[in-house]
Amino acid sequence: PSNWIDAIFEDKRAAVADQVAAKMDVSAWFATLTRRMRQIAKDLAFGFSTAEVAKKHGVTSGRISQLRRTLEASWLAFQQETTPALA
Repeated sequence: PSNWIDAIFEDKRAAVADQVAAKMDVSAWFATLTRRMRQIAKDLAFGFSTAEVAKKHGVTSGRISQLRRTLEASWLAFQQETTPALA
């Protein structure tokens, strides 16, 4: 869907300014990814399992796990961070 990024951020507990900033950041980061990596990231963001994403993209679950780490590193670099934030 054309409004997929809105669906990722449908939790309205965050302040509007924070929601807008997050949407802008994710949109800008997604623009740096290949089409395939954007689709994989989107599938993972929507909560599809590693196995489901692997089957959809014709790769192994192990490969999706590797790509998930690659995506995380890419996001952290985009955000100019060196380590993931702790919950």
